[in-house]
Amino acid sequence: MEKLKSLKGKIKLVCSDVDGTLIHSDGTLGAKNRDAVRRLQENGILFALVTGRFKAGTASIIEALGRSVSTMTGVYDNGAYVEVNGKHISAFGVPHNQLLEISHFVTKKGARPV
Repeated sequence: MEKLKSLKGKIKLVCSDVDGTLIHSDGTLGAKNRDAVRRLQENGILFALVTGRFKAGTASIIEALGRSVSTMTGVYDNGAYVEVNGKHISAFGVPHNQLLEISHFVTKKGARPV
């Protein structure tokens, strides 16, 4: 705890992957990780999730951290959607016409787009 306090002002942001890093392979959030995130917050250090999941897919994790989904900082959907303190910063999507092209292509190849 003293180490963390001595880093206050030097570290402004800590980011963590979700699956297999922040949460266990069984989908649970361990007490040590929950406490570490709480201590970061108490010491004024911003914590962010970085994940391939959509933001909605992290809601239960965010709540387990004792945080609000509406104010969480995160990089979601493999970087396609970014929020800082719940404020939308950037979003990248695939244009509709490209999605249609991909869908037609995979259908021609005998696959089913999902």
